[in-house]
Amino acid sequence: MYSELILAESLVHAVTPSRGVQTGDFDIDGIEDAVMRSDTMSVALKPSHGGMVRALYLYEKGVNLANVLARHEEQYHQDVASAPVNAETDEGKARTIHSSMPAKEAGLERFLQYDWHERGLFQDHFIASETSIEQFRFNRYRDEGDFVVEPYGISDCAEEHIVLERNGAIWRDGRRHSVRVSKTFILDGNRLRVDYEIVNRSRKPVELRFVCESNFAMSAGDAFDHFYYAQEGQLGRFKLVAALSGRKEVGLCDDWRRFRVHLKWSEESDLWLFPLYTVSQSESGFEKLFQGAVVAPVFEIALLPEEPVRLSAMLEVSTW
Repeated sequence: MYSELILAESLVHAVTPSRGVQTGDFDIDGIEDAVMRSDTMSVALKPSHGGMVRALYLYEKGVNLANVLARHEEQYHQDVASAPVNAETDEGKARTIHSSMPAKEAGLERFLQYDWHERGLFQDHFIASETSIEQFRFNRYRDEGDFVVEPYGISDCAEEHIVLERNGAIWRDGRRHSVRVSKTFILDGNRLRVDYEIVNRSRKPVELRFVCESNFAMSAGDAFDHFYYAQEGQLGRFKLVAALSGRKEVGLCDDWRRFRVHLKWSEESDLWLFPLYTVSQSESGFEKLFQGAVVAPVFEIALLPEEPVRLSAMLEVSTW
């Protein structure tokens, strides 16, 4: 139904184009949002939730690239660790509500990880330099900033761009460092550009990692026609867990739905790629479900007092 609604919106847009930036309470939660539209894409921003991209519609394909659910605890998760693996009912009898629910594979309890924030595109983390990809993907780290779930304000809004800004802080060794982050979104056809400016407004320099996390709603984690790619070719399917160094770009290909997403950024960085999984209960048992593919360039930055650090990211979509 979601896909059909996006395609319906694209038909309306074709008849009565609504390009540019609009603000308003589009999801009826009492808080101002922003929507950017071009002839090929629609981008919904949530200033109140870390200034993230909450939805990115590809009109031609009826796809929301940001349609990734956060991982939440479910009542049945308490039974996953003790579930028999691929258990069969006695004498071929049909399973009833009183039967033990089997697990489709061993070790599913490893994937019972829960999120402290919603999932979207261009989410802003500040983490300690020693944080590893394993700590980050399993939420076993401390975010030193307050820029992921806290609100940004709209500081500028024009026909072709919108600027979101937050005067927040980074907490290090019990000290509060005032930091301002602004990000300018520019939508041009099938390209979404995000320009960051990070300013340390305190008197002490701070060295840390800035992680620009994006969660993509790819439809399969282990299908041969769903994969990451770079200049050297395919990097692996979306189940890949990788920490790469010296990167400025990466791509995601969905050859089944026939589109590619190419991401590149202005400065060389480390790059973390990993899948999101949750555990679901179906009629046949507990199973691991692929939620999405996470792309997170990791920038080592030194924030000197009142000296801006500027970074840019570009998301480009191609279809066939």
